[in-house]
Amino acid sequence: MKKIITILLTLLISVMALSQDKNSIIKLTDGNKYRVKIILLDLDRITYETENDIMRSTKIEEVEFVETENDGFVFYQYDKEEHDIYNETLKSISENEPMELIKQGGKVFIPISAKDYKTVLGRFFIKDKISESNLWQVVDTEYEAEFILEYYFEEKGRDKNYFVLKTRDGAEFYRSKNILTSSSYIPMNEAKKSVEKLYKKVDLFKPRRKASRQIDK
Repeated sequence: MKKIITILLTLLISVMALSQDKNSIIKLTDGNKYRVKIILLDLDRITYETENDIMRSTKIEEVEFVETENDGFVFYQYDKEEHDIYNETLKSISENEPMELIKQGGKVFIPISAKDYKTVLGRFFIKDKISESNLWQVVDTEYEAEFILEYYFEEKGRDKNYFVLKTRDGAEFYRSKNILTSSSYIPMNEAKKSVEKLYKKVDLFKPRRKASRQIDK
């Protein structure tokens, strides 16, 4: 009986995980952005399933970019040069005073692509937490960012999660303390609770004064 319950529980978890498997982002030229499951990347169209389980097919000419959970970005109509804010001022601050970048109102990019499934889920949750706050502005790509936040869910020994902050050049200038993760049979719940725990325990996420510097394009 115990073995049957275990098998049924495993099947239930697998079904729930698959139903939530919409861990890519597509942004259209009309400004709309969706969390989706990519079905097909074709030469002239992209077929995907939305969070509402609606199947859509969009012409490449109407897509700015796709960010997938495994392979990162595929750019289409997105103009990198037009959006890139990296200049000498930002470079100087990044090299000499990187902590100035993270004052309230700073522009942060949080990539979702990762090898580990729970890390991918956690990156969505931490992106949502920061977006809901007035701490930093979460931007769509690294070109629009002043700094980058990378979240990690690590399953080695005692499971833990943490994040690192990097400059646009990829230099790490801050690493949070490791916070033990929350346990759950469902990866989605485990990632969400772990991010919430991390968010509460790291002082860096508490509101601070707005940046005094101006980084113009």
